[in-house]
Amino acid sequence: MKKLQGKVKIVGLLLAGAIICVGGIALIRQVVMAEVAAPQTVTADQVASIGKYPFQYSVKFVCGLQKPSANGLVRETPVKPGNYATAVNVHNPARLNFGTTQFGTALMLKKAVIALPEPDQGKPSAFHNQELLPDGATEIDCPEIRNILGTQGGVPEQFMKGFFVIYSSKELDVVGVYTGESLDSAGAPNGITMDVEYIPVRKF
Repeated sequence: MKKLQGKVKIVGLLLAGAIICVGGIALIRQVVMAEVAAPQTVTADQVASIGKYPFQYSVKFVCGLQKPSANGLVRETPVKPGNYATAVNVHNPARLNFGTTQFGTALMLKKAVIALPEPDQGKPSAFHNQELLPDGATEIDCPEIRNILGTQGGVPEQFMKGFFVIYSSKELDVVGVYTGESLDSAGAPNGITMDVEYIPVRKF
């Protein structure tokens, strides 16, 4: 009888331990999910910890409407007349570890800078932070790039080009998707093109 009671106690303790373990994993998941919020401007202290983000991706962006030269003037525009769009797709290839996202979440710092005709130079925006869950994916398009650049003045209203830069704590899959709709001399649409480029990683 005592042996049976001892076995029952052991089984009870094992079940209690399993419940606590599962509850702890669920709690960790809830905490991590709560921390994955919308992108926010990074503080000076976070920028100072740039060493925690050893992977960098530099993505060319081309956004907006480039109109034909006005009044028939022969002038070389930055790109040929057309309507351009850029979408940066980012995927975190990390897997879930022990049912929690704690060890697989990628921390990202994002910024953008406009490329101006020489000798002028564009100034980089402030850093924005974002977290990307294991096997999660996100997209940064032209409106989002404009929002990031909105932290500084001088952002062109119609056409802009430059670089969107990601610093990450983990290696990511980063792809640039470029779409362009060409315009004829009268400004009418004249065909659509699309290009997809895999962005290589730079390690610090």
